[in-house]
Amino acid sequence: MTLRRKTLIGIGLILTGLIMVLYALMQIIVLGSFEKQEQRDVTRDVQRALSALEDSLSVISGNTYDWAAWDETYDFVKGENENYIKTNLPDDTFARLKINLIMFIDASGRIVFGREFDLKTEEAVPLTKNVRDIFATSTFLWRHRDTESVAGVLQLEPAPLLFASYPIITSEGKGPVQGALVMGRYLDEAEIARLAEITHLSLSVRRVDDPELDSDFLSARLTLFADDSVCVKPLDKDLVAGFAMIGDVYGRSALILRVESQRVIYKQGKASMLYLVLSLLTTGLIFGIAGMFLLEKLVLSRLARLNRSVSDIGAGRDLQGRLPVEGNDELSRVGVEINRMLEALEHSKQIKQSEERYRRLFNDALTGNYIAAPDGKILLCNPAFTRLLGFVSVDEAMGVNFFSLFTGRRAAEEYIKMLRERKKLEFHEFELVRRDGEKIYVVENAIGTFNDQGELIHFKGYLWDITERNRAEEALRQAHAQIKQLVASISSIIIVLAPDGNVLHWNAPAEETFGISADGISGRPFRESGIRWDWEKVNQSVEACTRTWSPVRLEDLKYTRPEGKEGFLQLTLNPMNGDRADTSGCVLLGTDITERKKAEEREALSRKMEAIGELAAGIAHEINTPMQFISDNTVFLQDTFKDVCELLGRYERLVKELPKGEISGELLNDLGGGLKDMDVDFLVKEIPRALEQSLDGIERVKRLVLTMKEFSHPGVKEKTRCDVNGAVEGSITLSKNEWKYVAEIETHLTEDLPLVSCVKDEINQVLLNLIVNAAHAVKDLLGETPQEKGKITISTNSGGDYVTIEVTDTGTGIPKEIMHRIFDPFFTTKEVGRGTGQGLSIVHDIVVKRHNGRIEVESEVGKGTAFTVYLPVNEQVNNGGFKDPGESPARTS
Repeated sequence: MTLRRKTLIGIGLILTGLIMVLYALMQIIVLGSFEKQEQRDVTRDVQRALSALEDSLSVISGNTYDWAAWDETYDFVKGENENYIKTNLPDDTFARLKINLIMFIDASGRIVFGREFDLKTEEAVPLTKNVRDIFATSTFLWRHRDTESVAGVLQLEPAPLLFASYPIITSEGKGPVQGALVMGRYLDEAEIARLAEITHLSLSVRRVDDPELDSDFLSARLTLFADDSVCVKPLDKDLVAGFAMIGDVYGRSALILRVESQRVIYKQGKASMLYLVLSLLTTGLIFGIAGMFLLEKLVLSRLARLNRSVSDIGAGRDLQGRLPVEGNDELSRVGVEINRMLEALEHSKQIKQSEERYRRLFNDALTGNYIAAPDGKILLCNPAFTRLLGFVSVDEAMGVNFFSLFTGRRAAEEYIKMLRERKKLEFHEFELVRRDGEKIYVVENAIGTFNDQGELIHFKGYLWDITERNRAEEALRQAHAQIKQLVASISSIIIVLAPDGNVLHWNAPAEETFGISADGISGRPFRESGIRWDWEKVNQSVEACTRTWSPVRLEDLKYTRPEGKEGFLQLTLNPMNGDRADTSGCVLLGTDITERKKAEEREALSRKMEAIGELAAGIAHEINTPMQFISDNTVFLQDTFKDVCELLGRYERLVKELPKGEISGELLNDLGGGLKDMDVDFLVKEIPRALEQSLDGIERVKRLVLTMKEFSHPGVKEKTRCDVNGAVEGSITLSKNEWKYVAEIETHLTEDLPLVSCVKDEINQVLLNLIVNAAHAVKDLLGETPQEKGKITISTNSGGDYVTIEVTDTGTGIPKEIMHRIFDPFFTTKEVGRGTGQGLSIVHDIVVKRHNGRIEVESEVGKGTAFTVYLPVNEQVNNGGFKDPGESPARTS
């Protein structure tokens, strides 16, 4: 191929390469700038969407605080404002506040009132089991200290919940805190559409754990897990999307927010770049043709002659040959230089090979290599050095003072001082500033070159970027400190067990509760800790937790305090997965509930004595009736006894005169008159009857006293084997004054009924409340003076693992619209002074929560109501298959 063709091809290739390089640079610089601007715009849109979401949460928090710090709410939770719900929470309140959920939780964790509201259909619905469970298990959501609050996102079905929880205090902001008020709004399609309308953006929100995530969400999720900032990804040539992670109230990644935008800026950038490339191509062609013409005239023809001369020398292999040199221009000097080159060809070949090897090693190194003068001026560097410190090219870096890249003059002085003292620095870590102002951390090996007088001639170094490693180490240190501080601030007992059963962590509350120091138990088997409690139950729970990888809860676990007194714990065991799928440790979270248990026992006894007080008048009447006829019969016997004594005196006189053989007529008349006056036949008939009635009355009083004594006796709170039929009969006797004037009681008690594991006095309380409620319902239907009595039927039966007690009445019945509220505390339909609204609430608490049973209700207005109580025969029977009547509607006819 001729030189002319090569030149033409070379110019063409140079022009093509120039266009390609320019196109690549424009792709990086121009189009990259447009892409960065596009990313900034999308990031700003994402921040707007997040701000709108935060504004919604702020509005919910503000409303929650306004309602929580209010005297009326304070009194309502304390049970002193019965009209609060009716006055303040009609359905339009939910629509006005734009909330889907409201809950009032007292200090013990009981939901005093809770309701959900569908803003679309404007209908109120009961709290879902999902909402109840998450607030029951996550006590920090409602248990507040002083005026602290909780707000954020909860993962619920069917949609995430934006909620706020504030302590209930007075309008003056004072306590003590009576509980918590929770308000929430579901982040459903309607709420997302509302936010999109506010921000004028195309928004969509998906759950992080959604198994049906689109590919763009999956890609964004991986990026966001590695970096918490906004992630921007092009969807296609027309659309770009920004993604951001939204965390929940537990600090976990919960939702992914996506904002879509048109790629207007990017399209404009591509069009501008295309026009510029076409302009450069046209200009390059014109200058290329002109350059070829001049090159041919001035250079190529002379080079052809020079080529022929060189070829002749090369063909003859005569290195002593010389080229003819004409003129005094550059080509002539080329001829001269070629002649000189021929003279040193062999020597220069070896030198060039050596230099090439060194240059390749220097330039291809992955470390940032450089050589600098004593004053810091960079004499030589490789591409890796320029990339590391933000230079565009090696030429730009050449001549820059290396010490100007340090964070300050003092740092540069210390560096050069160490280098002169040590001669070399190995794995020296320090901070540099890139050309764009970003600070980076590097590690360096540096070597100084010194002359015979010990003066520094130059130094060279090899740099590695360790910025990300340092940031990761710092983040890890901060996270460790935060976690340590968080664990130390938890007041609950925390014990962490390794998979082998050894204690990994034993916090301060555990030391205080059990009187065992962490230093003495850490690293030792948990069984050897010395805690005095039911180890068999605890070990079974630990084994179940680690085996099933699911939480296990122990209620009312007895233990012995360090001072020797008995206490109670509430213990929750949570699994902690190890490095392998088949290993798992365990975290024990405990709370001392001794004082709460004592308070519950005092409250239960108080409620029971209140019920006895309400029946006191009836009991007194029941005792007074037999005592009345006992008194009448005793007076009758007393009077009769006087007459008998007088008649016996007359007979005594008769007996004294019989031996004389003469009986006066006066005495005989006196005896006959006495017998006639006494009416002996009447006395013979009535005296045994009076004695029988008196004995029967005494027996009735005795039964009443024994029943009253058994019912009022506090007994033991441990479950024992009890006769349900006996409890039914005792409750009927004790409540007789409540039903005998309005109803007849009919019993169907199954014989050979199995004994039930229960607290007997609590079951007596259940039966008494149900019978009294039935009597009141019948009385409300028939009136104060009924022409005929109603009917109360009590039946017992057994089936499988349960004993059933059914109490049926022919009373007023329960309307469907209030059926779901009959077990709510303080809810009553009776007039003021007659009912407190706690009877059925107590029944539900005893049966469902204390005895793992259930209650079913069937009712028809005007015809009556039937309550069916299911009690497990054995304590091990649980209610896992039962639905809580307080959470699902009772059956109605």
